[in-house]
Amino acid sequence: MRNRCIRRCAVFVLLSAGISLVSAQSNQRLDELLAQEPAETGYAAYLVLTAADIVAEDSSPEAAYRSAVDAGWIAPESSPSQPIDFGLFSYLFMEAFDVPGGVMYRIFPGPRYAAREVVYQEWSRTRRSPGELLSGDATVRILSVFLNERGGVQ
Repeated sequence: MRNRCIRRCAVFVLLSAGISLVSAQSNQRLDELLAQEPAETGYAAYLVLTAADIVAEDSSPEAAYRSAVDAGWIAPESSPSQPIDFGLFSYLFMEAFDVPGGVMYRIFPGPRYAAREVVYQEWSRTRRSPGELLSGDATVRILSVFLNERGGVQ
């Protein structure tokens, strides 16, 4: 219980320290995402696509998921309630923010090389494999580091 409280406080400090965009999102949806272990694809898509200003803040996670599927960033046979892994999350936000990536990502764009790029750029403070499932607070932290290094809202 104490670790959960400390973790939530740390996430709150991270969010209030530099991400005005994430704090402007629907508090209820952000709270739901932070509580997810592992994070659901629909909520992760909502986080990324609202931060990239692709979908409106009042959209649902399902609408954000559908937008990502329509853009070709998420496979149509998946579902919004499916857990998201590090590779897919990395690919989703690199595509949404139009991050060019390294040589291998340019040759073979996809979750595997997107994950490697995110680790290389140190947007993920932890070394992760592309197939590792992410918690809700991990998705927020990774996006937070990326936005802070990129200078905030695009």
